[in-house]
This record gives sequence, C-alpha cells and structure tokens, in this order.
Amino acid sequence: MKKNYIFANTVFEIESHFDYFHVFAKEYVTDKKASLVISSSKELVEEWKASHNDCEGFSLDYIETLVIHSAVAQTLATENKFIIHGSSIYVDCPSNGYIFVAPSGTGKSTHVRLLKKMYGNHINYVNDDKPFISVTKDGFDLYGSPWNGKEGLGNNVKVSLKGIFVVSRSNTNKVSKLSPKEAINHLIRQIHIPLGIHEAGNATNALIKLCESLPVYLLEVNMEDDAAITSFNVMKK
Repeated sequence: MKKNYIFANTVFEIESHFDYFHVFAKEYVTDKKASLVISSSKELVEEWKASHNDCEGFSLDYIETLVIHSAVAQTLATENKFIIHGSSIYVDCPSNGYIFVAPSGTGKSTHVRLLKKMYGNHINYVNDDKPFISVTKDGFDLYGSPWNGKEGLGNNVKVSLKGIFVVSRSNTNKVSKLSPKEAINHLIRQIHIPLGIHEAGNATNALIKLCESLPVYLLEVNMEDDAAITSFNVMKK
C-alpha cells in the first residue's frame, strides 16, 4: 500500500508491506506531491527483527513502523532535521515549545503529566517520545510525529522551540542553566544519529547550534505535584 505523508514539512511517498502503518500514521496523510520515496518489505522487517534484540515479542507490523522511522530519520538528516528522544509540549500558544529529555525511566513523561495535571489547557502535547526538530534561519521548529510513545500522546502540530529541560531525579526541586558544552554532553545521548558521514555530521552540527542558541536547563525534581511549578515558572518567563 502506498500513501503520501508529511513529516517535519517534508512529503514522503511511503510504501509499506503491512496495512498497520497507514493506521498508525493516518493523521500525517497528505495530498501534497511527494519529493522522497520510502519502501518497506517483509524481508526488511524480518532483518530488522533479527538484528535488534529489543524487538523480542513485537509483531512484524509494529516493527515495520520502526523500520520506516529509521528511514525517515536518515532522510530528514540531509535537510537539517533530526529526531530527539523526549517529551515535548507547547505552553499556551505554538510559539512556546519545550522538550523534556532524560534516559528512559527517569521521569520526563511523568513530569510532563504533572504539568498537565496542574496547569490543564495551558499545557499541550507535541509528542511524548520522538518529535522532529528542524533548523531554520530564524531558529528551531518542533514538529509532532506518529512515533509518540506507548500512550500515543501527541498532535500533528508545528511549534517554535524555545528551550530544553534535562530531567534528573532529586529529593528537592530546582533548575539551573547548562553551558553549551554541558548541554551537548547531555543531549548527544538523546538524539537519533543517522548512518552516513554527511547525515551524522548534519545531526551533530544541528545539535551544537541548538545548544549554543537556545537555553538548556538541568531540571532536578522529585515526582510530587510541586515539581511542576519549577519548570512552569521558567517557561512562563
């Protein structure tokens, strides 16, 4: 099955072997003409499963979404667009986008849920797992994607990225600004580095530019409701 999809303002024609992908990514279907083509097959999916131990127990139709994700990330890297592992939101309006990053299990998604609990409609999801970031002449745009985590928390939106929080567990709640070098050391582990010298170089250079241009904060928090106040006060400034 073939359909056209738009990810981070780039239109792909995607041919999948399983129908599931077209249900998975239905919010990103477009009538626009595709400039890039991605094709999957049962053989590619089976090769992916055999070479990735973390796919044990996953169905082949779900694994195909991971195969296509990798191909999309590889292609977008040629356009100075990259993928980061984090929970992303915008506050009040799409001109105020933020990403919360941390190793899996640290509590970034939990912290965003606390923000949503305390501040309701002031907090809106962009993507709870793998948003796209695009480098532009004016800054950085943040895009939703269908790869939005097991809870499916996300929206097909474009917002302006204003800052990033590196979440760390603590008994107290505090926030401090990281230097660009410190920020790079934290974030390099959270971005998708594509294969290929050119693509990997683009993603790395984009990360360096981001850390030099935008505020990156170390957010040390517990998982109590008051923790949300700490990050919200920074975002509202």
